[in-house]
Amino acid sequence: MAFFDKIKNKASELGEVVNGKAVDMGEWVKTLPETLHGYADRYNPEELWEKLKTQAAKAGQELVMMVLTMFYTIRDRIQGTNVAEDVPMSDVLLLAGAIAYFVCPADLIPDVMPGVGYSDDLTALTFAYKKAFGIFTAASKGTALEKTAELLGDKFDPETAAKMTSKIINQ
Repeated sequence: MAFFDKIKNKASELGEVVNGKAVDMGEWVKTLPETLHGYADRYNPEELWEKLKTQAAKAGQELVMMVLTMFYTIRDRIQGTNVAEDVPMSDVLLLAGAIAYFVCPADLIPDVMPGVGYSDDLTALTFAYKKAFGIFTAASKGTALEKTAELLGDKFDPETAAKMTSKIINQ
């Protein structure tokens, strides 16, 4: 099963019960673009690095690689390096909003919940990633891969990274 299909299935499982409350992920996903654009003004690279330093292993290698690819794409667009200048600012804002949603502790499902805490973050990140997929460069993906390996240390799995990279390329 493809990585993104696993995420979609996990998100639908969340439609059952979280903290004793029914969660309708279908409705949440419908409003996701506006939600992420609303979070874009909260984008803060320093908070991202702090969260990644403390939570990378818990969040998972795939999520970290996705976040860092988005981060380096935003950075390159702002600096005008390694990315086409015609990259729509709406895509940059969508990526920034997804990263801000990941960093923000106040989201649909608290990150501290075992097993499901990052599921809503992963759904938001995946949505933004797939929407803006065409703007990612080999440079941003490579830098993200290197930084993921650095953050995870001995928990980094090159085989998982290769599989994810292959799946992303074939999307």
